[in-house]
Amino acid sequence: MINKTVAIILHEHDHLGVLPQYMINHYAEYWRRDRLRVKYLFGIKKFIPADLAILHVDLSVVPDSYLKFVRRYPKVLNGRVKDIRKSCFSRIILKKNDNYCGKVIVKTDLNAYGRPEWKKRSRGQMRVDKWRRRLGLKEKLIKPVKNYPIYARLADVPEAVFANPALIVEKFIPATEADCFCVRTCLFFGDQVSTFRLKAKTSLVKAGNAIEISEIEPHLEVIARAEELNFDFGKFDYVVHENRATIFDINKTPGCGPPSFSESAAIQATRRQRARGIFAYFD
Repeated sequence: MINKTVAIILHEHDHLGVLPQYMINHYAEYWRRDRLRVKYLFGIKKFIPADLAILHVDLSVVPDSYLKFVRRYPKVLNGRVKDIRKSCFSRIILKKNDNYCGKVIVKTDLNAYGRPEWKKRSRGQMRVDKWRRRLGLKEKLIKPVKNYPIYARLADVPEAVFANPALIVEKFIPATEADCFCVRTCLFFGDQVSTFRLKAKTSLVKAGNAIEISEIEPHLEVIARAEELNFDFGKFDYVVHENRATIFDINKTPGCGPPSFSESAAIQATRRQRARGIFAYFD
């Protein structure tokens, strides 16, 4: 294989201990076996030369300083993905007075319940809060929640939800099969794509509560949407109705899932194949 250097840029408040929870860490191990040199950068105070940089800042909105920093590299993956808040990509968001009679779900606008923001805030971002108050900025993060509440109709959603800029309301569009809820997950790196269908007994389907996981063909609408949103790698979650895909979550720093899911031979094989997607960027 080729002998090149890859720089993975993480947030300054991350550390080596967070790496195993991310998919990128598994990719990096495969790349090292293929004679790529992999360097981790925590923050942007130090520049390390590399043939390719991967922007891997686990925040819903990437700071402009990081986007500017990675432009110093000859090639950058996900260097144009700044904002993955649901309000920036979702096509099923509802307003208070919309004419909609189905079930609805309340979510945080921030990705992953806003947990990444709260974790990094505990490592130094209280200074940012003080700075924002001095400027009179009133937008607040909400405390991370464990689940997203579902309401039978839009009129049942509390008034405070619509008044909170950190929350959004979406149509609740589950996909069901027999007595299970189904969600599809598309993982991709460049032109290497793996898609899985997860089945669970609960309406909020995750790898951790799935009772069945099977590999399926990628949906072309999802691939096109990833290109439209300038993703080079990541994970999109969606459901399918009448062969139309509805994307409800996008992630540029995907995790690995629980060990029971992450360490199976089939999952490792597809992960290994996706990791090979990096080599197209060296041509």
